Amino acid sequence: MMMYRKIVVVMLLATLVSSGFCQDCSSDPCEDGAPCVNATLGYYCQCPVVPVSASSSFETVYSGQNCDESFTGVAGCNINYYDSEGNITSPGYPNDYPNLQDCYSHLKIADATQITLILEEFNLEPQVKDTLLFGKGPAIYEVDPMQPDIYEFGGDLTSLPLSERTYVFNDTNQIFFYFYSDKNEVYPGYRISYTADIDSCVSGPCLNNATCMDEYYDYSCICAPGYTGRNCGVDINECGSMPCDNGGNCMDLVNGHFCDCPMGFSGDYCEINKDECMATPCRNGGSCTDGIAGYTCTCAPGWDDPNCQTNIDECDSQPCLNDGTCTDEINMYTCTCAAGYTDEQCQTDINECSSNPCENGGACTDQIAMYTCDCAAGFMGDNCETNINECMSMPCENSGTCVDGINNYVCICTDTGFDGTNCDNNIDDCANNPCENGGTCTDGINDYSCTCEPGYIGDDCEINFNECGSTPCQNNGTCMDAINSYTCDCMDGWTGPLCNENIDECASNPCSNGGTCDDGTNEFSCQCAPGWTNLTCETNIDECESGPCQNGGTCYDEVNGYTCMCPVGANGTNCEILANACMSDPCANGSTCVNSGVDFICICAPGFEGDRCESEINECLSLPCQNGGTCTDGLDMFTCDCRFGYSGLICEIFDLCDLQGTWYNEINDKLIIVQTSTGMLLGDYMTYVEQLTGMAASTVALGYAGLNPTNPTFGFTVVRWEGQSTTSWTGQCQICDQQEVLYSTWINILSVNTCFEVREATKIGQDKWTRYMQSTAPSNSTV
Repeated sequence: MMMYRKIVVVMLLATLVSSGFCQDCSSDPCEDGAPCVNATLGYYCQCPVVPVSASSSFETVYSGQNCDESFTGVAGCNINYYDSEGNITSPGYPNDYPNLQDCYSHLKIADATQITLILEEFNLEPQVKDTLLFGKGPAIYEVDPMQPDIYEFGGDLTSLPLSERTYVFNDTNQIFFYFYSDKNEVYPGYRISYTADIDSCVSGPCLNNATCMDEYYDYSCICAPGYTGRNCGVDINECGSMPCDNGGNCMDLVNGHFCDCPMGFSGDYCEINKDECMATPCRNGGSCTDGIAGYTCTCAPGWDDPNCQTNIDECDSQPCLNDGTCTDEINMYTCTCAAGYTDEQCQTDINECSSNPCENGGACTDQIAMYTCDCAAGFMGDNCETNINECMSMPCENSGTCVDGINNYVCICTDTGFDGTNCDNNIDDCANNPCENGGTCTDGINDYSCTCEPGYIGDDCEINFNECGSTPCQNNGTCMDAINSYTCDCMDGWTGPLCNENIDECASNPCSNGGTCDDGTNEFSCQCAPGWTNLTCETNIDECESGPCQNGGTCYDEVNGYTCMCPVGANGTNCEILANACMSDPCANGSTCVNSGVDFICICAPGFEGDRCESEINECLSLPCQNGGTCTDGLDMFTCDCRFGYSGLICEIFDLCDLQGTWYNEINDKLIIVQTSTGMLLGDYMTYVEQLTGMAASTVALGYAGLNPTNPTFGFTVVRWEGQSTTSWTGQCQICDQQEVLYSTWINILSVNTCFEVREATKIGQDKWTRYMQSTAPSNSTV
């Protein structure tokens, strides 16, 4: 028997933190041939237990951080444990443990960060005689129980509450156990179960450079950008939203994408049409027109080929006659005539008439030292220089303009409404059937008028008159426009062409048992005779349902009444009189009964009400859920099931973009949009300059948008007339970066006079509208 024990625990926790945590097995720190194990909180050594000799009942036990301590103990009671869970028992458990034991056990678990011990069974000889000590970290032979975090036990602890038998050691992967006994009485000993929380990140479950966060018996991954999934093994497909415009081919990258643009387009999203004219490919004054993946050159006169680089050789057609020599120039040629010929193409033989003295087609006759002119019809004078004016007689009628010609005249009848040689024929302006939708055309002078069929208006009867514009449908009926008519789709409870006739739900006499019917809108209510209830008074009221009979009395229902059969010791109409009012446990649902002598009071638990706390409170009666959310009652609570587009505890958050309201584009032009119940968009449009000068905007019809409140996008078109130009917009409203944004494309067409100018007169652009002014607009800002 040991007569004296000095027990010192050297936790070596400081060693673990200051040096062991940073060390690993690469330095081969373990002595006496002990295997080294790398662990989350530093390495540990699997110290050996070696018999003193083959026949000895003692063994050498190695311990300490590096197995550099040793002592001699009784064979069979010094054990090392390395599994992540298991049991640690006294020698001989569950039978009696031997006398004079001096046992060391050591729990070492790689990658553990927390170890939990539970004294499942513990029955030793009373403390001081037989004792178990344990604590965290490696231990040397001598143990001091006065050190912190050292636990010492003896006696019978099995009956203690579980919480007093459970010990949790954080930030360690080692626990030591020391058990000693004297001359023993018969006791079963102890069984201690243990479990270890392993660092779940050691196996590297998180992929693609994700950060692993160890949790209690679990882990979570913080993914690198571009990855998702529990282990961050899923590459997010940024091409899923089809971001590449104009037929670009999207290639998914990690946390991004690349658009391979077709010829003629560029930009991150292939949204930019390359301007092939930027390189000025058209030479020699040619004008360039950009196209899709190409361009077209309109050459200046005298030049040819795709880039206007080739001078057209006007001499190719051999224009010079009579052996004349042709010299090519830019957009022209010159002829050097052979002797005896003259004129532009050397086609004229020189004589006295070679100077062509006879004008206006007069025939020259060469004579000696003179010539004579035979004038063409319509001319006179020595040289036929005077044109006879055929307009002197004013032959053009109906304000036609006379233009004198050669031996004739021409009447210009433009904008007079007449044609013919002398503007004497009234043009039929109805000939091309301008009146649409069956309208009747009446010809006028340079004009026409249309008499429209019922249901159409406009100069050409092109507009279907909206009979719903006057909102004829009453009581929230929906108006559907037709040709020269409309129909009303009535709300439930209404009928008639205008939805102005309330349907009499009492006509079928729905109220039973003498009940009186009151008609409402799409409903009725019954005023039931006494003793009857339900929607149509078909149910006899069970006066016993409210449990009027107290103190265990039995209720018998009658028509408009009830009778209570009271138990012994109770009396009164409702058996309410008792010697002890709470004796029958009248209060329901966990409430508390308070006896007042001849009666009782129930103090209800949360969520219940009523004299006996028999009724659960319906928290949905106050209609807490907003925006059409559905309320579900619970015990002392409620939950809201929100409609699509709404969220929040009471569905108070709206998640969809609203087209209505005030918008500003990049140059601070202002657009105010209001949507009517029919989907018509009304709005004001003012340029930034109009806002600064105080010009008022007129409300105009912009177009239509869908009425579906769950649709996150809207479309609209607005046409603005500005004297000689027209501008139209088409757009969509979206939620972008948690704010409303309206994207629109505009087309501006300038009024021009020739077909050639039309191409130059049409311009296309884009606007981004927000709820706030985006920049300071220039002082000359226009639409």
